[in-house]
Amino acid sequence: MIDFGTAEDGTRVAYHPASLHTVLAGRTRSGKSVAAYRMLSDAVQIPWVRLCGIDPTGVLLGPASEGKDSDFALGTSPEKIAHAVEVLQSVERLMDSRIARLMRLGIDQLPPHVYEDPRVGAVVCVLEEYAGLVTAAGKKQADEIRRVVGRLLREGSKAAIHVMTILQRPEAAVLHDRAQYARAIVMAVENADSVKMLLPNATPEQTKQLIEAHPGRGFLAEAGVPLRFFRSDYVTYPQYATIVREASARKHPLLWQGAGAPRQPDSEDPTS
Repeated sequence: MIDFGTAEDGTRVAYHPASLHTVLAGRTRSGKSVAAYRMLSDAVQIPWVRLCGIDPTGVLLGPASEGKDSDFALGTSPEKIAHAVEVLQSVERLMDSRIARLMRLGIDQLPPHVYEDPRVGAVVCVLEEYAGLVTAAGKKQADEIRRVVGRLLREGSKAAIHVMTILQRPEAAVLHDRAQYARAIVMAVENADSVKMLLPNATPEQTKQLIEAHPGRGFLAEAGVPLRFFRSDYVTYPQYATIVREASARKHPLLWQGAGAPRQPDSEDPTS
């Protein structure tokens, strides 16, 4: 478990990087980015956690991407959007490969003793500013992005592949398959509709509390667990970038030979 903040009662809030798809939302200057820095800087230091993903600005995932062009797509030029689609398709193929092995073994989920082997790993696929990515893509590319992300959300958990979607406004047109996000971390948002999109069980008092929240405050919601209002730990961007750059450099690329190429045959064998 990774601690990333303190609840109102003084207890720590935490999450497990190999369980539950996560949506992290919050308006500009809500503390959303700092919460992401805190969570990812700890996650990447776990030997068996593997990061990959898409980042239109390159700020969040840039430090993790050095030497790993096959695992990350940064930017919004036509070439970068095409690469983003390829990265997502490669993650989809990795998921399908793992699921096929599970079926041959007669089990329905990758067990912890397998994904905690660094040669296998639990994958966190980060979709930074997902709305910007979909907007920048052409219609055909956007449809393919939604298709692949939808499959990862519906089927990825059994293969220890989890999506972390980060956005400012939780709009229905962008946050497709939102029922698959069993964990929501919501910092201050603009209105009650945004709260209800991600926290449908929030009371009017909790909704008001979130809309008026100071930077770095928000609610953590997980399936079957009451909402918890928390204050995120503070991490500066230089601290985050240093940690992530150094930890990522110690790990080989997840999508070894780039999009479209086959993986090494025994690099994630569930029997190992």
